[in-house]
This record gives sequence, C-alpha cells and structure tokens, in this order.
Amino acid sequence: MKTVFKYFLVCSLFLLSATKLSNAQQNKIDSLLLLVKNAKSDSNKVNHLNILSKEYINSGSYDSAMLNAKTALQISTVIADGAISADLKQRVQNGIAVTYSNIGLIHWRQGEFPQALDHYLKALKIYEELGNKNKIAGIQGNIGGIYLSQGNHTKALGYYFKVLKAFEELGDKNKMATAYGGIGNIYGEQKQPVKALDYYFKALKIYEEVGDENGMATWFSNIGVAYYHLKSYPKALDYYFKALKIDEKLEDKNGIAYIFANIGLVYHDQAVFNQDSNKKESDLLFSKALDYYFRSLKINEEFGNKNLIAVTLGNIGSLYTNQNKYKEAEKYLLQSLKIDTSIVFLLHIEETHELLSQLYSKTGNYQKALEHYQKVTSLIRDLSGTLKTEPSDLTEKTEKLVEAQRQLEKQLESLRLKMAQAQLSDIESRVRSVKDVKVLSLQIDALDRNQMRSLADTLRQRLKSGVVVLATTTDGKVSLITALTPDLTKRLHAGKIAQAIAQRLGGTGGGRPDLAEAGGKNPALLDTVLNNEVYEIIGAML
Repeated sequence: MKTVFKYFLVCSLFLLSATKLSNAQQNKIDSLLLLVKNAKSDSNKVNHLNILSKEYINSGSYDSAMLNAKTALQISTVIADGAISADLKQRVQNGIAVTYSNIGLIHWRQGEFPQALDHYLKALKIYEELGNKNKIAGIQGNIGGIYLSQGNHTKALGYYFKVLKAFEELGDKNKMATAYGGIGNIYGEQKQPVKALDYYFKALKIYEEVGDENGMATWFSNIGVAYYHLKSYPKALDYYFKALKIDEKLEDKNGIAYIFANIGLVYHDQAVFNQDSNKKESDLLFSKALDYYFRSLKINEEFGNKNLIAVTLGNIGSLYTNQNKYKEAEKYLLQSLKIDTSIVFLLHIEETHELLSQLYSKTGNYQKALEHYQKVTSLIRDLSGTLKTEPSDLTEKTEKLVEAQRQLEKQLESLRLKMAQAQLSDIESRVRSVKDVKVLSLQIDALDRNQMRSLADTLRQRLKSGVVVLATTTDGKVSLITALTPDLTKRLHAGKIAQAIAQRLGGTGGGRPDLAEAGGKNPALLDTVLNNEVYEIIGAML
C-alpha cells in the first residue's frame, strides 16, 4: 500500500523576544512622554526614551519606536564622549546596549533580519564587556530566534543552547522553559523526535509547575507531534486530547482546529495500518478520522485559513481514496488543488497531483493518472530550472525560497498594519457611547487575522475603556475580532458579543471575556451590522 500524503501541523515556537501588550499601554506612553519632556538629566532622558521605544514596539508603532531609539542613541553618544567616572561610563554603555536591542527588535518584527542581527550583535558585545549574564542570554536568544526565522537551524540551535546554559545557571525557570521548547522544536523540524521529546517534557514540567495553561497546551500538542512521528499512536492521541481539553477551556478556536486535524491524522494512519487485517476496526478508525477532519475544516473555513483548508481537503480526499470511495476522493482532491493553485502552495500542489495520479490509477483512468503524474514531474523540472538546482536538492531549495517569501510577506503585513493605524488617527470621532460604554465598530480591509488582533489591542489601549469590534472580508466571507478593556469584562463578554454579531452574518464564533474571534458568511450585511446592530447587541447586554 502506498503512503498517502498528510501534512503534519506543528505549533510554532514562542520566541524569547515576545512580550505581552500592557492593558494600560496608552497610559504608560503618556506618562513616559511627560517624563522625557521633564527629565532633569540626559541620562534619565535616555532611560525614559528606551522604555518609551519598547512600549511603542509592543503597540506596533515601529516608526515612533525607531524615532525614540535613535534620539536615545544620539544623546548617549554625547554623554559617552564627556563621561569621566567609571560608573557613568558603565551606565551609558548599558543604555546604548538597550537602545541597540530595541532597534534590533524593531527590525526583527518587520522581517529585516540582517539589520536586526547587526544591532543585536552590537548589544551583545556591550553586555559581554559589562559581564551582564542575564542580558547576554536574552540577546543570544533573540539572535537564535532570527536564525530560526531564516531557516538556519544549526546556528539557531547553537545560540539556544547558550541561552539554556545561562538561564540554568541563573535559575530562571520561565526562560529555561522557553529555551527547552525552542530546542525541542528545532529537533522536531530536523526529524529527530526522540531528542525533541526530551526537551518538550522539560518545558512542560516547568509550565505545569507555574500553572501556565497556554504553555501546557502548546507542549502537550508538540509532544503529540513527536509521538506521531514515532508512530506511537496511543501516546500521540493521549497528549493531543490533553491539549484539546485546555484549548476548549480557553476557547482557542485556532488551537482546536490544529488539534482536530492532528487527531484525524492519527486515526487515518491507524485505519490504513489495520485495513488488511481488521476491516471492521479500520472502518471505525476511518470514520473517526473523517469526523475530526471535517471539524477542523469547519473552523478553518470560518477563519479563512486557506493553507489549512487545502491541506485538510487533501487529507479527506486521501482518506476516501484509501476507502475506495473514488468519486468522493476526486471531489475533495480537486477542491484542494483549486485552492493550492489560487494561493500558489507549491509543495502541496505537487502532493495533490500525486494523490490524484494514484486515484486515477486505481480507477483505471490511466490517461488522467498520466496527466497528473506528468504535472508532478513537470513541476519538479520547472522548479529545478527556475531555482537552478538538481531535483534531488529541490526540497531544500524550495523551502529556502518559501522562507524568503514569508519574510517578504511579513514586511508587507507590517506596511499594511501601519497604513491601517494611520487611517485611524481620528478614532475619537468614530466612537459611540452605549450606556456609558465607549464602542468602536469598524470595517478594516487588507488585514489578516493576526494583524486585526494587533490593531484591536492598539485601539482598546487608546480607548482606555471600551469595546472594539473590527471586521474584514475575504473571498466572500467575514472575519471578526472583538476586544474589551479589562475594566469591562465583569459587565460584558467579548465571546458572547462576537457570537451574537456572527449570528447576524450567518456565522459562528466565540472566545475569552476580553478577546474573541468569529466568522460570517454574508458580507452584504456587514455594513448594516457594524453601523447599527453592533451597538444594539452591546446595549442589550449591558
């Protein structure tokens, strides 16, 4: 029996540079601006500018962050030239290192990796001269994260081991857990699941000790991934269901969709394994796999995640082929191929053509089987020629090309977010009051879900107290984000608001009390819902 193609979905690494946005962000920024203005010494001004730059980074205001960082660097250079005492020189150097680190993070967040590395290495050199072990480890972690973003696993791993050693010496458990998980993920990508498991369990142990449910869910899921690769299916399922239980508690729909897909993969593999020896058991497992595939597909369609929709449709088509249900298999594989082609998902296009070739061979339609096989070989040949590489090296070269494309997309996403933020400079005029609660309801185009979430965070901080509802349309479907400031979560629930809005648009949704996502199927109603019904829904809940 030929191996069927099934994409494996792995949770992403939590990089050491990640920081959560403060709910009092705007208040902090206002206070820091006042401190900068009234600073009695240049050294104090530099400290305030560095903190202000970091706050702007966290809010996604990279231009403002860079402006304040450069101002801090200019002042620090002047102070350093006139510094006499060793203590002052040390404090100035520390401030310069912080500034370099901030500039590195700004470049990293915008996908500008060479510039990010340059500034992080400058910061690292200063911290090494100062002997600040904690800061050295933090910068090394960020450098490792950049190399990982570039697909350079060897260098990333080298830096992560340096980080781990430093935080073990310092006894910082939270950062040790992050390093353990990062190392485990690299080994996972290198197809070394046994090594990955060792570090996943170390990370998990710490997250369990501190009671971090998000962290626990992530590593439960990745442990399941590693066991799947080892074909330890019962263990994989055990950890997937542990992750699923937490994701359902946290109402993390994206996490749920990933877990559903991975559970489907396990049942699918088990069904194929038992197909010849125990048909009854195999049919039951196929049924379970299909159920989880369709559950995942439903959520991904709600959120418009085309890559995962294509992968899941392909998996469903593969399953039907295994069951000799060729008409159904053809339907889903062709749907998958259509989406693959529309988003230029090259690696999956190749696999889907291969699955279609296998399908038509089984049904005796050798002409179509040959056509799809020829498309596979043609795609490989064309890519080899375009990338100037041998077919045997094509996978590695294509992966590097895809990674480069991802970085360009990150830069484009950053530009789109900046443009959206610039368009909302006058948000105060767009806010309505509903029973003493400020509500901002807007349609924002050309942003993906992560960008909308970031923008929603920024807007609710600017409101200080209020509700933010953002919506966008893509391919005839609506995506929604609802965000509340912390002071309102006892009076309102973002998940319930999102669910009610989605129902008006023919969709579903839900989430946490402070942040929720939803999808809708009727964009023609969006204007009416955002401009009128959102306020009615919130008013009825108050």
